[in-house]
Amino acid sequence: MTWSFPGISYPVEMVYTQTRGVKPDAILMKFLPQVGNMPTYGTVTLAYASTVTLPSAIVDIDTLQMHPDGIHHTVIAWDRRYRWQYAAPITGYYNVARAGSRIASSEKTLRQLCTLLLTQLGEGSINVSAVPATVYPEVRWDSEHTATMLDELMREHGLDLCLGFGSEAVTIVQTGSG
Repeated sequence: MTWSFPGISYPVEMVYTQTRGVKPDAILMKFLPQVGNMPTYGTVTLAYASTVTLPSAIVDIDTLQMHPDGIHHTVIAWDRRYRWQYAAPITGYYNVARAGSRIASSEKTLRQLCTLLLTQLGEGSINVSAVPATVYPEVRWDSEHTATMLDELMREHGLDLCLGFGSEAVTIVQTGSG
């Protein structure tokens, strides 16, 4: 396997942990020390049988470590979901009932709610085809953390989020599938 990140000239080792959900994946990159500043933001590229790219990764932890074979520079980067923690909060009341019936102007399906949340998180390419379009959950969001609300909504309805590589869509799937 080969890998690259902008500004890293002498790669030694990489460990990539892929996860589902709203928390970002961790990318540990170890390389030989080099002269000059290393970018803290960029695209991680992994190549084995095929090439995978993780755009908009950000370096969070940066250390120098002594090893029997010399000094290694080690960084931990996060995929683009790291920026979700900084998304604007969401406010809205949907599928609210008054006098025993739902207010028509507040109706949104579970699929529409997931799309709304992902759009608020800055995702442009979204696949929510596995999300039911006939379920109308009642939600009351009052300046809530958007990623947390998405996570709660998905858990309540047996859904999970898969981050696409490169320009692939963010996909919501049924838990236990794919």
